Amino acid sequence: MAGIHMAKEPDLLARLQIASIDTPEVIVTAHYNPKEIQIDRSVPWQTHDSRDNRAWYKREDLPQHDLEYTGAEPRTMSIELLFDGYEANLSVEPIVDRLDELASIRDLESLEEAKRAPRVCMVTWGTGQRPFRCVIESLSVKYTMFSRIGVPLRATCTLKLKEAVRVVPAKKRA
Repeated sequence: MAGIHMAKEPDLLARLQIASIDTPEVIVTAHYNPKEIQIDRSVPWQTHDSRDNRAWYKREDLPQHDLEYTGAEPRTMSIELLFDGYEANLSVEPIVDRLDELASIRDLESLEEAKRAPRVCMVTWGTGQRPFRCVIESLSVKYTMFSRIGVPLRATCTLKLKEAVRVVPAKKRA
């Protein structure tokens, strides 16, 4: 049909994003969504010896300890993200730098307590996954492809995130 322009279909693929709540302009969008996300929750229990003088409790087939629930630990999330600039011959270093910025304390010497803490982040991915408010507990970067002059063109980043409702700043050094 001459003269008729077809509207471009919207990109329906939602991409996983990790963004700073404290500094909204620091955001990382996945090139490829992760193939899996692992969310763990530890439920801490402390064992107490419960041996006493009661005859029925001295039987060998009964447990000799009590378990005490000691409180909830925050959930953790593990994700692996692939960043690929090979076809466009673009370095992935700026993306890795932003992830590193998200994992770092904003300003250790600041007089403002909030700036002496790591960035609080939010992981979002479409509408099927509820947002995960967190801090980055660890970041591992593996560069897997380079240009002829050594520019990193592909990287796999493994992140371990810890759920964070509230973050307490680091104490200022004397």
